Amino acid sequence: MRKISAVFAGIFGVMTLVVGGSALTGTVDFGTPVPFVLIFNFASGFGFVAVGWGLWAGRNFARLLTVVMFGASLIVALGLVWWISQGGAYMTRTLWALSARTLVWGGLALVARRVIAKA
Repeated sequence: MRKISAVFAGIFGVMTLVVGGSALTGTVDFGTPVPFVLIFNFASGFGFVAVGWGLWAGRNFARLLTVVMFGASLIVALGLVWWISQGGAYMTRTLWALSARTLVWGGLALVARRVIAKA
């Protein structure tokens, strides 16, 4: 379970960096992204890669990083709700993508908690 989750996190992270980087540089038109969500999603790609390595190696920092990133995702989600309530432009896929990413962080946090012993 640990190594499967590690590979998943690593691949998900690289995909996040590629897609997020394309959106940030404008090489691919993604419509009207919410700026802080786009930046967070791109930055979280580095977190996914780090967690992938940490899970693979059985490093304790992966436990903490998954919880921190799950919490950060929830905060960004609250920010998105506020953004929408203030009439900010958004796309429905932003809601789905952020929800999926938050669930993935939560799942990785549960896996890390189970498979990595406390230091």
